[in-house]
Order: sequence, then structure tokens, then C-alpha cells
Amino acid sequence: MAVTSGRGQIVFGDEEGSITLCDRKCNLSKFQAFEKSVTQLHQLQQQNVLVSIGEDLLSSSVLKVWNMDKMDRSTDGFLNVLCKDVFEGLPLPRSPVTCLTSSEDLSLILVGLHSGSVILIQGDAQHKKAASRILTSTHQTPVVSMGLFYVSGGRSSLLVATTSHILCFQNLQQGRMEVLDEQGCMSGAATYTDDHEMVVGRQEAVYYFSKEGRGGSYAFEGEKKMIAHMKGYLLIITEDRAMNNTATIYDMKNKLISFSSSVGVIRHVLTEWGNFILVCEDGKLLQLTEKDTQQKLDMLFKRNLYQIAVNLAQSQQLDEGYIIDIQRKFGDHLYSKGDHDGAMAQYLLTVGKLEPSYVIRKFLDGQKIHNLTSYLQTLHHKRLANSDHTALLLNCYTKLKDVAKLDEFVKWDGVPFEAITAIRTLCNSGYYEHALFLAKKHRQHDMCVKILVQDQKQAEEALVYMRSLTSTDCLECMKRYGGQLMKVLPTQTTDLLKMMCTEYKLENPQEVSNSAPPEQQAPANSSGTNPARAELKLKRDPIGNSLPRSSSEPNLTKGGAGAGAGAGAGAGAGNERIDPINPMDFIHLFGDSHEDELIDFFEFVVSSSKAEHPGVLEFLLELYLSRQRGAVVSPSKREASHSSSHSPEQLKEKALALLRRTKVGLDTEAALLTCQLRNFHEGVVMLLEKQGLFKDVLEHFMSIKSVDGVMETCRSLSSWKHGDKDPQLWVSCLHWLAACDTLYTKEVQETLTHIEERELLPPLVVIQILAQNNSATLELVKGYMTRYLQREMGQIQEDKTAIQAPDALQLL
Repeated sequence: MAVTSGRGQIVFGDEEGSITLCDRKCNLSKFQAFEKSVTQLHQLQQQNVLVSIGEDLLSSSVLKVWNMDKMDRSTDGFLNVLCKDVFEGLPLPRSPVTCLTSSEDLSLILVGLHSGSVILIQGDAQHKKAASRILTSTHQTPVVSMGLFYVSGGRSSLLVATTSHILCFQNLQQGRMEVLDEQGCMSGAATYTDDHEMVVGRQEAVYYFSKEGRGGSYAFEGEKKMIAHMKGYLLIITEDRAMNNTATIYDMKNKLISFSSSVGVIRHVLTEWGNFILVCEDGKLLQLTEKDTQQKLDMLFKRNLYQIAVNLAQSQQLDEGYIIDIQRKFGDHLYSKGDHDGAMAQYLLTVGKLEPSYVIRKFLDGQKIHNLTSYLQTLHHKRLANSDHTALLLNCYTKLKDVAKLDEFVKWDGVPFEAITAIRTLCNSGYYEHALFLAKKHRQHDMCVKILVQDQKQAEEALVYMRSLTSTDCLECMKRYGGQLMKVLPTQTTDLLKMMCTEYKLENPQEVSNSAPPEQQAPANSSGTNPARAELKLKRDPIGNSLPRSSSEPNLTKGGAGAGAGAGAGAGAGNERIDPINPMDFIHLFGDSHEDELIDFFEFVVSSSKAEHPGVLEFLLELYLSRQRGAVVSPSKREASHSSSHSPEQLKEKALALLRRTKVGLDTEAALLTCQLRNFHEGVVMLLEKQGLFKDVLEHFMSIKSVDGVMETCRSLSSWKHGDKDPQLWVSCLHWLAACDTLYTKEVQETLTHIEERELLPPLVVIQILAQNNSATLELVKGYMTRYLQREMGQIQEDKTAIQAPDALQLL
């Protein structure tokens, strides 16, 4: 019986010459094709044409081609487009036909013979224009299978399997034959794939052949009776020693057995309707139907075959989320078995799809730290890490003491991570050099200064680094760490403050970059040992040169080149200047122990700065006066234990010199109040005199009960030498002397003298004023009154003489 399949039907040829067609619903139709029997059938796939070989009364090997879409009215069967004796015109002894194949356009029909020869019928078979020729073969063994393939340039190649050899005709037009293998196969034990490969089943294994030669092989046990291939599945019918047949389907792509079952005697194996069809000896048809993908996956899950499930899902192009879920299940399965490395390999495939915390929680145990590290690294490289992931990764590195990985981490370029979190984690673990490198690389100036000052105790290097920053960044760092720097390096810190608050020249930023690698640096005043110092082999890039400043940073210069230009301008970089900053912002940095530096700082600002800041002069005056009196300007009011470099006299002279300045924006009211609170009388007098408040000067001395001050003020301000600015001061002086508890006789007499000379008061008023003092006597005013009476008597006499004169009488 001959069998073939294609175009949705199975075709049977029997020994009575009839051909029976069977569709998927098992509907049968039959027509008479040959007079005796049907020996070979071949159904084309691209057109509804059937090629058959059978036996008629006149010939044992007749080729007939049927157009299954057209009917022959004379025979009530399908239209026969070609009828030809296979051996007609060929110098070849007749031999039974063992196999048949053809091209889809019927331009080539190949007939394999039991004698080992292959007959090629070439031409237009549908129009009965076909010529035959023999493809010679020196191997006189039956042909059991043939596969026809098209290659480039319109050429065709043919693979032939005999019972003793595997042959190849690279070009049918030339007819040249090559032997691919010195072993053949049994009839029915050869089939073909969609990739133009021949699959040959032998006792020991299954082999793949192409026109280039033998390919892969698979060691499947059992004697292969029949094989068939469909959609990546390979069906093999094997027979054991007890003559029992077993049908096994192998999934070649996923490397697993999809089906295996004992079957009866099988005569033919076909593929149609997406299924394998087994034709049994008793005439029954067995259909092996492929399960749907979900059923396959469920079966694989039950057997814990997750890798196969993944491969299956990928081959079926299922949704990516579904594949990720399978990989997660696979990872969970491996994790439960203790295969942490295998589990992590699966979890790494889910990065970006599966919530990272799901994986991280499973590997927080210290014994699994290597797996956790690899997962966190992948998160960072795929730009999916947050600050917590960064901190955890660095903690893993530090626990492993993997300095090489830390070096690699800080040098990462193009891999985003939370720089601040990384720096803090490194500092907490004692890897200060790595943290410092990272802080400079990511321009975290505040953290860079913190590491230098607090962790590495390298205050001098911190000051050098701060000199390279913009005015804004330097100001922020100074506000945070200036107090600590002042305690260690007061002079250098004060110099930096001078530079910040004036137009002092900035040190060349390139000098900052000439720092030693981390492994060569040692902390200046460190009391502990950095655990990473001896192991670190990190080569730091010069921060000043290799890392350009951000365009968003404030300009470091005034009307000149920016910071970025300064770093590469050679000698020109040394001429950079920073914008002045209000020095009042730094008072708290000096504390109670550095008042000399504070005075020096404000003196420099006052003498150097073109832009006067409010309160600077007033505060400097306060410093002078407080130190001059031995006080401490500090909210804590604690006593200073250090010695001062300024004597009280020097401070007094500096305060007076400050008050004498004419081109200075001094707030007179504030300065006057400061002098009064600090009992700096010279300063009070000087400020009042500069304002022309002479009476206030006198009242000041009166308030402090300074007789000498009152008298000197009256002398200097009411003398004719000084322009007699306010002679009435002597009147006020007399009132004040009379009101004193102690009678200052000498001063009263001097006051009376000036009052008498300027005739400021009548004697009666003078006597009334002095009468207020209980200690005043007549002797005190005797001379004053005597002189007054004498002047009055003289005036009277002069008046009499003038009246008695002749001129006066005439007037009367």
C-alpha cells in the first residue's frame, strides 16, 4: 500500500489500483487510477496535484500525474495530465520503484529504484512534455528516500538515502554525485526538515545530513523503524527485542521527550493537519495531536522543568512578562533547593521587570553576599538602582574587603548612582580615600571638605582645596567647617577668609590637582588607621584638570575668565579673583580663643576692601574696646586663657585712629553708643566734637564727675585761641561746680574769672548759684565782688565826669 499526505488530506493507494482520499473529518472519496496496483504516491504542497506510480496491464511502472482540481468526464475521475512508462526510452533494466518525489512546479520528477539508480524526468509534465534520464549510481543498493531542494541560481540539489550510503547530487543538471556517508538506513528511517536537512535513523543514533555533509547526531536508543519530522518535533518508531513498537516524539529545540507510548505495528508515518498520523497494520489511523502551549507549560511546571518552560515560552514568542514570571519561578525553585548561584542566574534575567526588593530580601544573609553583590551590580549597570541599592552594594564590597571592586566602582563612568549615598557609605566603612575621590569626581565640595577635615584630619589640604572652589561653594564650606579649621590652623584659615572677603588674588587652581594618590596619603593628625589605606591601589585623576566645572556654578572671577578657563590657562589662572563676601558672616568661626586673629582679619578687611560692608567698622571698634578693657566678645562669656598680642595702649590708639578716619562709613551713633558702654571717654569726646555737640561733651564729663575733663573742655572750647566756640560753657560749669558735694575752690575761682572776663552773668546771679553749695563762703567770691564793685565805682565816676563836662552841659 502506498500512502502520502498534503493539502489537508491523506491519500491511500491500494493493490487494486484505486486511490482513496481522506479529509480531516474522515470523509472518503475514491477513484480508479491504475489497472492493477498503486506502488508510490507523492502529493504536492503548493498545488493540488498528485504524482503516482502504479502497475497497468501493459507496464509494471507507469507514472501518472493527476490534477485534483479538475475532473475527467470520460472516466468520472480526476484529470490525468501525464501518463508515462518510467523506463520508456532508457537503457536500464526494469527494477521495482522504491520511492518517488518531485518539485512543486513538476519540472523535476525523481524515481528511486531498487537497483540503486535514480531516474530524472525533466520538463513540463502538465503538458506532457517530459524527458527522462538516468542519474547513475555505482552503489547497487535500494534507494529508500530522496529529498529535492532548490539552491541559488535556479539549481537543484538532491539528497539520496540507500540502504548502504547517503549520497548527494549538488547539481542535478550536471549529475555529479558525492558520498556523504558510507552507511545508509532502512526503508522509512529517513525524513526531511524544513531547513533542507535529511534525518537518518540508525540503530545507535539519529544523524542529520545536509548537502555540505553530516551534521549533528543524537543518541536515541532502539532500532529505528520509521521517523518523521514536523515543526521541530522528531517522531521515531522503535522496535525492541520483543517486537514491541514504541512511538516517541522528541522536542529537538527544547531537548526533551514530549510523548512516548507503545503502539501496534506501524506501516506508515505521515504529518498532516499539524499532527503526526500513524497508519497501523490493521488499517487504523492514530493521530498524535500537539497540546496547546499553556497545557505544555503546566506539565513542565509540575515536573519542575522550568528551563524547558522558558525555552518553550520564548520559542512561542509569548509575552515578555509571562517569560519573566517563569524565570522567577525557576529562580525560586533553585533557591529552595539551595542552588543560590543558579537561582541568582535566573533572577538576573528578571532585572528591570521584577521588583528588586523581592530578590534582595532572599540574599541578605552573609553567606549569600556574593550573589547579592552581582545582582546589585546589574541593577546599577542597567540604570535601575536607587540610593538604597547603592548603599547596599558598597556595604557588600566593604564586608568582602574587595578593594578592587571599590576601585572599579568609583571609576564607573556612564553608570548612574546616588553619589552622596555612596560617599557616606564609604566614609562609614572607613574607606576615606575612595569617598574623597568620589566626592571630588561628583563635585560634592561640602563632603570633600568634611572628609579632609573630620575624617582624615588634613586641614591644610582642605584649605588648599577650598581655594580652588567658586566663591559660593567656598563660602558654604567655610560656614560649615571654618570653626574646625580655625582650631587647627587659625593663621591659614584667617588668610583664606581675607581672600574670600576682599579682591585678594586666588591661588592657581591647578595646584590643587597635584595631590598624591590615595594610597600615598597619610592623615596629618589621625589617631586611627584607615582599614582601606594599605590595600588601596586607586589612581586618582587630577580633579582640577580632568573634571570641568559645571556651567551652572557661580562665576569665580570678576569680568574675566571663568573657572573652567582658569584651569587650563596656565599662568593666567593665577590672576583669578573672587567676589567679596560679607566678613560679618564669619565672626562665629573665631570663637573665644582667636580674638587676635579676629582683629587681624577685620583690620585687613577695613584696609583692603573697596566695598564697605555694614557693621564692619563698628564691630572692629567693639573688638578694640572689649580687648582694651580685658573683656571677651562671646555669647558664652567664658574666660580666655591665651595671651594677647595687643597691649591696652595699642588697642586704645587703634580705636582712636579708627575714629579719626574721615573717609570711612562709620555709623557715628553706633560708635558713640559703643564708646559710652565701654567707658571709652576719649572716643566719646572725639565723636561729640566731630559733630559740634560741645555742650554734650561738657555734659559727658559732668556725668562722669570729671572735674579736670569739665575744666579742660571749657578751656579748649571757650578760649579765644579756639575761636571762643561756646563761652556759655563756663556758666554751665559754674552751675555744675556749685551742685557738687565737694567745693572745688580753685576751679570755681577760675570759672568766675572767665565769667567775669566775658561778663556772662551778673554778680547777684553768681552769688545765687554759689549759694546752692553749703560749703561756699564769702571769701570764695570776695575777690570777684571786690573787682566788680571797683569796676562799678569806676564806671560811676566816669559817668559823673562825663556829665559835668561842658559838652554835656550844652546838651542839657
